[in-house]
Amino acid sequence: MRCMKVSFINEKYADEYVAKLKRTSYRKVKPIRSYLCEKCLTWHLASTTDHDKKLLESYQGKIQNYRVAVKQNYETIKELKGKIQKLTQKT
Repeated sequence: MRCMKVSFINEKYADEYVAKLKRTSYRKVKPIRSYLCEKCLTWHLASTTDHDKKLLESYQGKIQNYRVAVKQNYETIKELKGKIQKLTQKT
């Protein structure tokens, strides 16, 4: 299987290219490390650290939890509004 990213045959070449880009690139976001791709078994460049990736996954999990809580609160509010309507119609 081949990835769409630029591939390097080994870690040495990938790391040398990272070093070159750090010195010469004017991009705002630059690669900071290389990694072995499990899909294509070649080396790619990454601009995030493993720590950044874990932190992002953590935030995504928290966001999902908040979405669930908001949905539950919305359903509770909807239910309470219905009860209030019924009570006000009886009086």
